[in-house]
Amino acid sequence: MVGSPATEEGARLLRHARSPVGETRELPSSPIDAVVGFDNYQAGDTVARHFVAQGRKNLAFIDGTDPRTTRRRLGFRDNAVASGLTDPRRLILDRNTACTTLAHAQLPGVDAVFTANDAAIG
Repeated sequence: MVGSPATEEGARLLRHARSPVGETRELPSSPIDAVVGFDNYQAGDTVARHFVAQGRKNLAFIDGTDPRTTRRRLGFRDNAVASGLTDPRRLILDRNTACTTLAHAQLPGVDAVFTANDAAIG
């Protein structure tokens, strides 16, 4: 079991391994073997669609430095903008940040927040 490889070299090494490979967390276009994952872009799109349906107008996205959250953020942003809202505000946190305090201080007026992962909520 591995997260989807970040590099082509990593993928090449796994393809030539003499054991089954189970990729997790992503849905790669060319899986090595078995995959258990989800579409990050669609996940972000779905959350934005829910917020819009609830009448939320001022959205924000909180994430850390994990590159896997980029597609989640893009799906969230694209749906919000397509729904007539402004580009959601973004707050990037490191693992040592007290999220709640910082979010209240830096995101006034926001009425819905999507946190990309557990690290984003402290």
